[in-house]
Amino acid sequence: MGFYGERLHGIYDALHAAIETGGGGYFHCLLSFSHFGILHISKVFLKPISELKYAMDQFAKGNREVQMGEISSGELKSLSGHFNSMTKRINELILNNEKEVNEKIILKCRLW
Repeated sequence: MGFYGERLHGIYDALHAAIETGGGGYFHCLLSFSHFGILHISKVFLKPISELKYAMDQFAKGNREVQMGEISSGELKSLSGHFNSMTKRINELILNNEKEVNEKIILKCRLW
């Protein structure tokens, strides 16, 4: 679940327990809005950040095919797009380097 997911789950449990013990009308309403806000933050921010971290970890481990899925909007959309552009460019550079190395090897073999 990850660090933030576990923390949100704990907050959710605490809010749920407070509601179940009869927190009163206003308090109940406030907690309901807090619960909605936490779930919204989790969905909009924490899940995409967790997915980006996972993709970065995969790329760092050598999975050069990893790409971020589409994120709906905002700065996280920009970050995921930049990650995809970066991995694409790195892959292009690696392929170009491999091609140059192979060409140099072929040239050296011809000279012998």
